[in-house]
Amino acid sequence: MNRLGFLVRRTLGLAVTVWAAFTLAFAYIALTPFTEGLLASDQVTASPSDPVLAQYVDWLAWTLTIWDEPVVATTLDHLAYTAAYLVPSLALAVVVGVGIRVYTIGREGTTLDSYVTAASLVAVSIPVFLLALAMRETLLVPFFEAFDVIRIYDRASGAFTVRNLEAALWSTTVMTLFLLAVQLRYAGDILKQYASADFVKVARAKGGGSWQVGRHVFRQTAIPMVSVFFTELLGTVVLAVFIVEYVFGVPGIGELTIEAVLDQNLPLVLTIAVLTVLTGVLANYLQDVAYMVYDPRVDFEN
Repeated sequence: MNRLGFLVRRTLGLAVTVWAAFTLAFAYIALTPFTEGLLASDQVTASPSDPVLAQYVDWLAWTLTIWDEPVVATTLDHLAYTAAYLVPSLALAVVVGVGIRVYTIGREGTTLDSYVTAASLVAVSIPVFLLALAMRETLLVPFFEAFDVIRIYDRASGAFTVRNLEAALWSTTVMTLFLLAVQLRYAGDILKQYASADFVKVARAKGGGSWQVGRHVFRQTAIPMVSVFFTELLGTVVLAVFIVEYVFGVPGIGELTIEAVLDQNLPLVLTIAVLTVLTGVLANYLQDVAYMVYDPRVDFEN
């Protein structure tokens, strides 16, 4: 199978996964006693007396109409607040985490390498909610108060105003520290698998410094690194977003999800659920594309 066929197959798989998500949502609402009434509400307008297949068709037809409603605009507005702190946190954690590990792998067995490994193990074992509370109540307070950094969002303005970006520094700091610990842990595990490889020994024998040796190892581990980013790291982010936004009062996608569930706002819940599914599916899709681009040895059949 050529590259185009590979991409087409992956794209079709993405579409099937989204359809499956809609179908599972219908099955849950239709078969759960406490939620089946939602299908007959003003939101969906499906008759409970109709056969299940007819209800399912009405459900699919309804899902095609919700994207024109204000619910999408509301979701995007809240998503902007999440992106304001999450995107820089991810970028910093990945770049700094990989950079530190690339350097220390060239000094494997030294005190620095041992300290970084031990610190990453300790840091990754700290629950994100405990880290967020500690930062909010004690650790960040003296530093941010010295610079008059506010923590309360102005919900009447946009996510990227100066005031709200300043408020996002709290959640950005916590999320960066949390994801950095995760990245140090996973990147260290991957890089250490090649620390004793022959090409590393040759690089050291030629007098290569820490960065030269680290770059040799990184070239061999770029693909596994991509896999870790799109699976382990992004999977960790989903839970952390809810916790960080709750602790710091971020009007982001986590807060919106909780409000939608409590209010039984079906269009909003479904939109967020599909967005979450799409994030996971797109991450998997981009991982496959990255494999295809960076490694010509990829077997497109498998």
